[in-house]
Amino acid sequence: MTNQNSIGASYATIGLFITCLVLLLGQQSARAQDVPVPQSVEQTGRPVPPPLLSGLHLAAITGVSEIPAVFAGLSWNALQLAVGVAASNEVPPGGTGPNSVYAGLITSVQYAVYNRAPVALGPEISWSTNLTGEAFRSNTLLPGFGFWFAPFNAPILLGCAWNVRLSFAQGKDATFAFMTPALRLAFGLF
Repeated sequence: MTNQNSIGASYATIGLFITCLVLLLGQQSARAQDVPVPQSVEQTGRPVPPPLLSGLHLAAITGVSEIPAVFAGLSWNALQLAVGVAASNEVPPGGTGPNSVYAGLITSVQYAVYNRAPVALGPEISWSTNLTGEAFRSNTLLPGFGFWFAPFNAPILLGCAWNVRLSFAQGKDATFAFMTPALRLAFGLF
């Protein structure tokens, strides 16, 4: 029964990802066909929301997926780059046992295709590797889709992501997981 639930959750995640992708590509296609997009209060009768992510900003980010992580993130308009460290009791190749704590390096890039306050969302890709045990021998690639939300007027963003996980360990077969959800919290430093 657990395997059926996992497969169902994987299909639901893929369906959500494809739906968001179709909606975003449709929006981009309308812009490419020179369909007038209202940009002012005079054209719509209401103000167009500003971008959620704009300018150059530095942020402290914490996240939880399969393991907790702490990032320093740099945002330039709709492009975000984050570098961080993670701690886990998962045994990497060359590790000594399950009661030890291992550190890892994580880098992540996201581009907010939709970027209007209070929401930003778009594709992302992350890469992580172990720094302890036999460093750089176990690597994980996480392509996926990220979502950011600013619920109030403060430099705080709430986020989540749905990723596909590809793990590569030297001397072992690669592993694949359809659904790897993540939760995030970011605080803008400047």
